[in-house]
Amino acid sequence: EPSGKVIKIGFVGPFTGPAGAQGRESEKGVRTAMQIQPMLRNGDVIELIIENDNDDPELTGDALRKLAQEDKVSAVLLASSSNAALHTTPIVDSIEIPVIALLATHPDVSKSDGFVSQLCFDDKFQGLVAALFVADELLIEKVTVFTDMENVHSSYLANEFIRKFKSVDGEISGTIAVNAARNDYVEILKNARENGSLALYMPVAEKHVVEIIKAVREIGWSVDMIGADGLLASIQNEYPDFLPELDGLYVTDFYGSRRESRSYTSYARKLVKVFESLYTGDSSTYTAMGAEAYGILYSALDRCDDPLDRKCVNRMIRSTKDFDGVMGHISIGSDGKATRPLLVSKINNGRPEIVVSVH
Repeated sequence: EPSGKVIKIGFVGPFTGPAGAQGRESEKGVRTAMQIQPMLRNGDVIELIIENDNDDPELTGDALRKLAQEDKVSAVLLASSSNAALHTTPIVDSIEIPVIALLATHPDVSKSDGFVSQLCFDDKFQGLVAALFVADELLIEKVTVFTDMENVHSSYLANEFIRKFKSVDGEISGTIAVNAARNDYVEILKNARENGSLALYMPVAEKHVVEIIKAVREIGWSVDMIGADGLLASIQNEYPDFLPELDGLYVTDFYGSRRESRSYTSYARKLVKVFESLYTGDSSTYTAMGAEAYGILYSALDRCDDPLDRKCVNRMIRSTKDFDGVMGHISIGSDGKATRPLLVSKINNGRPEIVVSVH
């Protein structure tokens, strides 16, 4: 029975701008999970308060302060990127509000004595897996790497890939910096082909990946291409007509195809049924991460005698063990870092088919 008490939680993410899909799709996942668990076992009802930060670090900080100080939320789910998360980590720690970062993969987002925990694997692990997959599974020795120096997620991931690939005797034939004005991809790719590159590693935003793939098709180059987490979800939302052009692309991500239901946990199967009753269209990586984040926060709130005790909620988040996520178990340690499966998938007919699952 409802206790008559309301526990508020916050959700901060971009709903507009280039990263708008992160907020919109993650919110769908949160609301799907809330349908399954709308109140704690003691009857306290959970209320969701949403703030749009446009993935702007300054707005992210303002939203977090408002939620903590005015709305008195017990915790916040953050669907913004690494740039915003890194900027606001000191703010979060100073006001002592527990935050689960759904998509911010930079290793410095969480720390052992802080209040930000990461639901995602970090870029150090992702870069390592991508490099070893290219070297050991694709047996490729020479790669061209694209990077966005203005984006900490992109630059860290590119650097980590380069470091690990070189350590296993791989060769980087070129490192290409992308930006909004860049329009010479055809020439860049012709040079990469002449230099003997056999793969392109592209941990950059979807708009750049789309232009790179267009140029690859234009010059008729058969080359392996590898993208990073969230790429498919962003293209699915921002460039849906381009999905057929992705066939053959490899991606490292959190989430596989909905058609591969044999890989789903029992929790995931419940989520799929509820999602399909609420929304039309496909779910995405962002949807899955939103649902998992809510489930982990729900469990943390439920294990505290007082769900308004933020320090207790933070401790419970950081003692998550073998949570039944969408594609496997998730644990979050006392340092705020998650242990979860990383999937390498190959796009076929616009959908990711799992090639390798790394734990």
